[in-house]
Order: sequence, then structure tokens, then C-alpha cells
Amino acid sequence: MNQLSKIFKIDEAGATKISASPDEPHHHDFEELIIGMEGQLEHFIDFKNTLLDAPLISFVTKGKVHRVVLTCCHLLRFYSSQELKT
Repeated sequence: MNQLSKIFKIDEAGATKISASPDEPHHHDFEELIIGMEGQLEHFIDFKNTLLDAPLISFVTKGKVHRVVLTCCHLLRFYSSQELKT
């Protein structure tokens, strides 16, 4: 079954785990929407770092090189593509 989107809820434990992992600049074959309700997000897009305080919304287009450093504890991540599958 093809799925058009996925939603991931990331709590404090999940944010800590992601922050501890190296996140090298990368790209996806889908779009990504990040919504932060608490804390901060450092987002590297187009070779520029931006520190965002919550509440925040960050959108990454398909194929865009980016890197995320999470310092926030409550996020929702939405992935959207016709190629996502269950």
C-alpha cells in the first residue's frame, strides 16, 4: 500500500537520542515539515545555520541539502511523498 505521508511525534527522550547521533548534511526524496512546540531547533539549510526557538515550523523541500540539531523536546515531523510506503 502506498502512503502519501507519515507523521512522527518526537518527545524529550526521542529528541535526546536524535541529538546524540551525528546528523551529517543530507537530502531526502520527499518533503519534510518540522513543528516544534518546546525548546530549540538548529537547522542547516543552503549552507546557513539558523537557530529557531519554539514555537517553530521548518519546511524542507524535496532534494534540499540540510542538517538538523535538536535541542527541543517536543516535535512533530511530517514526511510527504508519493514514494513513501508502509
